[in-house]
Amino acid sequence: MKLFGSARSGKAAALAMLTPFVLAACGSSGSSGSSSSSSGSSGSTATGSGSSSVPAVATLQVNKTAQILAAAPSSGSKTNEATFVLTALGKTGKPVANAPVRFYIGPMVPLSGHPPTSFTSSSSSGAAKYIASSTPTTDAAGQATITLLGQPADTMEMIGVKVGKLSTFNVKKGKALGALDAWWTAPTAAKAPPVGAYVTTTPFAAVYAKGAAAPSVKIAAMTATGPITGATVSITPKTAHPKSSSSMGASSSGTTLKTSSSGSVTYPVTFTKTAKGGGRAALRIVVTQPNGNRVAGGMVVQLAQR
Repeated sequence: MKLFGSARSGKAAALAMLTPFVLAACGSSGSSGSSSSSSGSSGSTATGSGSSSVPAVATLQVNKTAQILAAAPSSGSKTNEATFVLTALGKTGKPVANAPVRFYIGPMVPLSGHPPTSFTSSSSSGAAKYIASSTPTTDAAGQATITLLGQPADTMEMIGVKVGKLSTFNVKKGKALGALDAWWTAPTAAKAPPVGAYVTTTPFAAVYAKGAAAPSVKIAAMTATGPITGATVSITPKTAHPKSSSSMGASSSGTTLKTSSSGSVTYPVTFTKTAKGGGRAALRIVVTQPNGNRVAGGMVVQLAQR
């Protein structure tokens, strides 16, 4: 499957622990009481690999960062499934094969203002409720795939990922630091998003060398038939509020852009400096059609400079 955009090459990645952001689709995830802690990791790690023989993962690309699906007849249906394909790239832009993969699923009600309260790891027995299939390691092309079971209307699932040691999920806090989203809807729903619409971000998650130039994120909004011209793209850098279980409204001022005829915009990233001299950026992205209806849930892109 051909992915949107390409990896940034020539950017060196370094091992480091990301300071957690408090994030989610419509805000951050809440505290987790799920089996996600079964991963055995105490938090999210900037980059690395599951084995010394596997190159460090520096960038994660994804075919769809957010997508809209027709409602399934019941929870956990084999119809109207959502598939995400990730590609892991090393610091030179080459695919990383044989990297261990884990997904974390957090259900919520779209547009409710209430983010997921728990996430379920793809390695746990509870994953069968949400996941039709997922790959445990990246293949020769650096790709990993997850297919989510279909869900009823007004259901959204946020997905955190860990490939090698590049993770968008903090296991200890039970929070998605960077998140994909799948939204099931019915045509009769109020302000229903268009079925088949999707949003891509390039990249979805990445880590860069401490002295590297700040990157840009490319965002594209598409329907099943082509680009969405004139869509509003709201990009809000997220800030951490340790005492809060939700980052709704806990953010600095945002930027609003309009998509071109190709359905895309480009956003230059500004890193927030850390105590160790690196940088971090977590961007909540919301896309709205010209008619005012949302195209997708609010996905979150995670970047770091170490």
